[in-house]
Amino acid sequence: MVAGEDVYFSYAEEYDVTALIESVTLTLTDGSTVEIDEADFATVITFLSTPAKDYESVAEVQTEDVYYLGTTAIVYTDADGNTLEIDESQYPTVGVALKGDVNLNGQLDNLDGYVTKVYFSELNVDNTATFTDGDDAFLEKLVYFVADVDTESKNGENDIENGLVISAQDGYHIQIAFAEISADDNYSVFLSAEDWKEILAI
Repeated sequence: MVAGEDVYFSYAEEYDVTALIESVTLTLTDGSTVEIDEADFATVITFLSTPAKDYESVAEVQTEDVYYLGTTAIVYTDADGNTLEIDESQYPTVGVALKGDVNLNGQLDNLDGYVTKVYFSELNVDNTATFTDGDDAFLEKLVYFVADVDTESKNGENDIENGLVISAQDGYHIQIAFAEISADDNYSVFLSAEDWKEILAI
């Protein structure tokens, strides 16, 4: 099995098998191998957790640096319904954070919006910009993803050709989200996908 990597928002209730599993090869008792078709990945691969649960497991014990960055467990189920354990070294890598939480402190605040606007401004004058110290490319990809609240790009950098970019609007909407959380008891810090749709329409 060849596992990939992908990033998710903390409200997501399932992992995307086609994004996280690149190939599945069975080795039979006679030593021969069988390639499983990509269309069948969702049938044979089961995730033992969700982005929401993996994030929650970190949020319960962390007061800063509140994000999940690691592997997530999977199992293989054969045609007879038998569940086969997969070695941890084969687990896919995932990153999960709160949408809009650019500084990864587990909450939305004005600083998240400000940092996003600064990132946009730096790129706008052709400077190099990063959200993190740049040492961990996958962490940078996760932070870019949570900062790009409108187009939700998973590229980790601007994709101008396809309109997947960090813009001043992202910073604005993060600050609007913070204002809504602060002013409206109907919002919690853990905004849902539906909450974000409303905020992005403001």
